[in-house]
Amino acid sequence: MLGDLLSNGGSKGDSPWLRRNVGGGTGPVMPDRPGVEPLGNELLVNEMVMIPITKLRSGSTFERQGEPWRVMTYKHVHLSRGSGTITIKARNLKNGNVRSLTFRSGERIEEIDVERRVLTYLYKDGEMLVFMDPTSFEQSMLPVSVVGNATDFLAEGQNVTVLVWDEQILDIELAPKVTLTVSEASPGVKGDTVAGATKDVVLENGKSVRVPLFIKKGEKIVVDTRTGEYVERAS
Repeated sequence: MLGDLLSNGGSKGDSPWLRRNVGGGTGPVMPDRPGVEPLGNELLVNEMVMIPITKLRSGSTFERQGEPWRVMTYKHVHLSRGSGTITIKARNLKNGNVRSLTFRSGERIEEIDVERRVLTYLYKDGEMLVFMDPTSFEQSMLPVSVVGNATDFLAEGQNVTVLVWDEQILDIELAPKVTLTVSEASPGVKGDTVAGATKDVVLENGKSVRVPLFIKKGEKIVVDTRTGEYVERAS
């Protein structure tokens, strides 16, 4: 059967599996032989891009057990004799679940290549966010549960960078910081000079945030979109 398969010729596009000869050249091989295995003077090579765990960083995307994930935080703990463990917090880009995953430093993982596209955010329809391609006017939807708190920083008509994998929107990518106007703010208590004292204000997006006492209604402040926290007064 192997001889019949190899005699059919073929190209890279015919199969995700390639036969790589030691002396060069490629050809089709049996698809049920995963990984890299010897076959005479040849190697079976899976086209999947496997990268060392140590190459992951915040924002990296990878596939695990058939699901796409995105790294939120990364921590490398070095142990004796050069070994170590990598602990990451990652979000499942299909259902929004967040998990802590631990790997050995020598492990490898499948990297996925996501495409970034700019779409226009239209509106929220129940538990779905609706986006439109500004060129083709084609509409796409993304569950609110996947985006999480990032919905707090979406405005109708806003152009947003989205992550696309296998022609499916997986996530949105906001700027790390945004400038918002304070729509409601109580005056600071006169005589309150406690260092670091804060108060609650309401922003134009309807969300509350803790700010220093000197921030007033109508002022613009910078907010970290990753944490939802106050950064500074906008200049």
